[in-house]
Amino acid sequence: LEQNLQDEVKKWAWWQTSTSPTTVVSPVIQGRGPTFVAGIEFSPTYQTTWQAKWNLAFQAVKEINANWLFLPPTWTFTRQNPPVLEAQPGKDPMWQDLVQMTGWAQEKGFKLAVFPNATQPGNNWWNGATRDSNWWQSWFDRYEAFLVHFADLATQAKAGMLVLGESAITPAVTGLLADGKPSGAPADLAERWKRIIANVRAHFKGAIYWAAAYQQGTKALPAFIDSLDGLYVLWSAPINVSVSAKEA
Repeated sequence: LEQNLQDEVKKWAWWQTSTSPTTVVSPVIQGRGPTFVAGIEFSPTYQTTWQAKWNLAFQAVKEINANWLFLPPTWTFTRQNPPVLEAQPGKDPMWQDLVQMTGWAQEKGFKLAVFPNATQPGNNWWNGATRDSNWWQSWFDRYEAFLVHFADLATQAKAGMLVLGESAITPAVTGLLADGKPSGAPADLAERWKRIIANVRAHFKGAIYWAAAYQQGTKALPAFIDSLDGLYVLWSAPINVSVSAKEA
């Protein structure tokens, strides 16, 4: 927030006295229109004790002049073989919890984006899965139901955007595991995803974006990119790069 700080510089290192005036030309600041997205994405981490605090959190976001809220509700893979994806009480927000959260966001005038995330252990989970044809059919059935569920939530919350494409499902999108080996995914991956997206559109009429990691460049774009309305770029660059004393 705005604040005034006053300080007096009594001595300046390497300063050379000059009687010539200096003109500082301020840059022209271009204002952003109402369509500019200045938002906050919350972590998918969830605890039931936080429910009463979401309203205060949204108010804090409002006070820094954000106009969008990106909410990442979760379901959990509770079984591996066969895969079972479902809302787990105590770990994932329930429907009524999310209705309350989105209601608070609406009251504060935010534009909403829903970014569903499926919680699972990561690469080890994929490596330990059977990943045969029946397994993949079950995985896609479960994941489609998961997306449709949150498409309905986005519609009820009057959200302006639904974001798909969390990084945890990469083997089901690219057909490759983290080590570059084939994941055994069906050969018609692109067509399967197009059918899923078409079903999601039947439940949500707003814009559907795909989350893509910036560092991967065009490799992060799925083969079915033409079925989507835009990209939600995930920038996960390190804040600091460690440099050893020898390198310095």
